Amino acid sequence: MRQVLAFALVAWVATASPHGALLETSTEDMLADMIVNEISTQEWSKTTKMLQAPDVSLLEAPHQVEAWYINADSATDRAACMETQLTDAGYAPLKFSALETASDDCLANGVEESTTPAQAASWCNHKKLFQALSIAPSDADYFLVLEDTPVLSTHSMKKLISDVVVHLDEFSLLQLDPYGGIGQPKMFHKGRPIYTPSEDLENAHAYKGSHALLVRKSALSEIVALMQKRRAGKVEDLLLQLPSAISMSSGIAINPMINKFQERLALPAHCKATKQPQSSFIQGHAQAAETDLWSMWPRAGQRKTLDNTAWWVPHAKSWFSLVEDKAKLNATFGKSSLIDVFQMGAHDEDPARAMCFKDSLRARGLAPEKRIALLQIPAHCTAEADAADYHACLARSGLEDCTLAGKLSLDEFKDVEWTRRLQIRDHATKATCAFQRSLKQVKEGSSPYVLLLNENAVLGKDVKKQLTSFIQEHPEDVNGKAWQAIQIDPYGRKAPIDQGLGDAWSQEKPAEDHAKIADFKYLNDEEAKSRFWGMHAVLLKREAIPTILAEMQVEDGSSIGHVDRIPRHTEGWLAANLGVAYDPHMAMLAQIDECRPSRAEHFSVARSEIPEAWTMQRDSE
Repeated sequence: MRQVLAFALVAWVATASPHGALLETSTEDMLADMIVNEISTQEWSKTTKMLQAPDVSLLEAPHQVEAWYINADSATDRAACMETQLTDAGYAPLKFSALETASDDCLANGVEESTTPAQAASWCNHKKLFQALSIAPSDADYFLVLEDTPVLSTHSMKKLISDVVVHLDEFSLLQLDPYGGIGQPKMFHKGRPIYTPSEDLENAHAYKGSHALLVRKSALSEIVALMQKRRAGKVEDLLLQLPSAISMSSGIAINPMINKFQERLALPAHCKATKQPQSSFIQGHAQAAETDLWSMWPRAGQRKTLDNTAWWVPHAKSWFSLVEDKAKLNATFGKSSLIDVFQMGAHDEDPARAMCFKDSLRARGLAPEKRIALLQIPAHCTAEADAADYHACLARSGLEDCTLAGKLSLDEFKDVEWTRRLQIRDHATKATCAFQRSLKQVKEGSSPYVLLLNENAVLGKDVKKQLTSFIQEHPEDVNGKAWQAIQIDPYGRKAPIDQGLGDAWSQEKPAEDHAKIADFKYLNDEEAKSRFWGMHAVLLKREAIPTILAEMQVEDGSSIGHVDRIPRHTEGWLAANLGVAYDPHMAMLAQIDECRPSRAEHFSVARSEIPEAWTMQRDSE
């Protein structure tokens, strides 16, 4: 509710302040103190993008601002994109020819751990440009330094920057439109939150991005001196060390990487890619070139297809034949007598998302029976570092049944901040436990089949047809492999293995008392652990639910692990690509999602963040 109120207040500013007037001080204090800690920096940028530009006609002596962008000479398409945007914004664009790899002098002090080659090169380019600008014979008081990636609000950018350098004149470095998480604003400027990253270190992940920096010329010598002392790393880490550096969700220079956070941001239509991408995959420390990703971002007015989709997980694409029906959805409101549908959601979900998802299912003839709320882990349990202490806390809190996921060690992470580790452990625990509890709720009913859907999933169009066709064609088995439950539209870090089932697969272990099926390949633990990701959509035969529940109470010294390992520990499961529902963490699917992105903390965790060691739990003692 607080999050919705925050957006409502910002929307009111946009419509009720035609001249960009400041909010009343009391209103801004209320936003800072009560509401905004539930809103991510990228969400704020998307919202403040709608605000009108300040009126700068009364500024007596505006400061001179010079605009630069960093661009490799080979990336002519990006250069053209930035030149046009900056010109339209009212700036004379100046280009700094970027090094594509960091030079030795930039790396003289070494490189920070986990820094990628691309990040080291970015550090080097910013350092060299800052050095040059610090001694440049320029009349500019400030330099606007952009990478060749952001989407600029050309109608308001220059006015806002002119206003900022007059009214917020004590900063050395201003990061425009950071992204990555929830930060704590120190104040608001005309409806736009201002952050001090050096005072908000616990939320350092919220200040990603060196795509747009406004730097005071007189501060450049201090910034360069700091970079000379430091090892090469992420440029944005400078903000964490400079008390005079601030960040602002301005909405005027947004990085399209926010698409990876289920936001929707398209590049201008004129930003044409001149060559076909070599790869559509980018994730974390992967070596795929960002230039490939730039070509995959949606353009304004462009129709979304499989060919222009960026995939966040390697080989995920090989599990799918993502088909979009060119015709509009033919709404068939109602519910199915064959399948009972249950919508799985979190307590902190945006109500607009939950209602839209429900309406989308109704339009497909699959009106949900009810919405099942995921359980909540008490904060005092979340804080427990040791796995055994975590389990003991869950038991004391009435969540003893949630220990079936196993002892999930926080030591399995590498280069992941502590608070994120705790959040991911809670996610894995809740997902497995909630699935078990949901089965107990839905095992009784008149319809022979049950469909469980996470409400953050991106729905296909012919959901009802796909499900009923599968049931009619495969009532008992697929190519001789009997099924009791279907893991719908899974994916993985590795491509699927042909198991002799056509477009279906199974991670089921061979039971000792069952004869092996001819021509069917069973997978070992190593083969299964990087495949079969996602339990966002599951179809079950209702009569089989009691058996699945019983088999989940493993007695062989092992534990379930993450929820999508349940089909590994119980019998009768298949996985199939039916085009019913897609995990938004798999690929850039926001453009084909009919609803606004999920805001629930639980659904912010991507499957790729789950340690593989958690998927193959051994000793539960």
